Amino acid sequence: MDWHALDAASMDATDRYFLLTGTVLPRPVAWVTTLFADGQVNVAPYSQFMILASDPGILGIAIAPGPQGRIKDTLLNVQRQGEFVINIASSQMAQEVQDSSDDPGLGVSEAKLLGLETLASTHVAPPRLVKTAVQFECTLESITAFGDGPTNLVAGRIRQVHLRERLLKDGRIDLEELDPLGRLQGRKFARLGSILEC
Repeated sequence: MDWHALDAASMDATDRYFLLTGTVLPRPVAWVTTLFADGQVNVAPYSQFMILASDPGILGIAIAPGPQGRIKDTLLNVQRQGEFVINIASSQMAQEVQDSSDDPGLGVSEAKLLGLETLASTHVAPPRLVKTAVQFECTLESITAFGDGPTNLVAGRIRQVHLRERLLKDGRIDLEELDPLGRLQGRKFARLGSILEC
């Protein structure tokens, strides 16, 4: 059997990024809403998204620097306000999720640009995205910097969860009904296929 042995430390940062995003997958997508200082709604997807703790509920999103090392609007808004909402997109929303990842310029609302309808949250100021079936209202728990970028791990404590009624069956989430969007490499996404139970 032939193998490629790659020294990760000596790889170019871009090559290392594509290696990691092409092998650690599929990744769940956090479609995050925050507020600019002027009240406009920022929307951005993050596929380095994870459960950090279930007791209490704490979710994490890793936010890398933007083009030319610019701090992303989401991170600036969370640092300033300490609140955000993680919306879970279905596979039907893949194009809108991708479009919201494009940089429209500093301080430009993707929600307004893409016509994404929002709904008021109950515990935090940033709104929820109406089209999504799950929304986690979060307050900032901590921000930890990793790596040379650095990438910032934003930990959010869940204050309120909103679920569409049809998602719950016998107290569990119906995965086919949720139809969660998974991120692959580049502009490629995945939807649930066959579900294996072992």
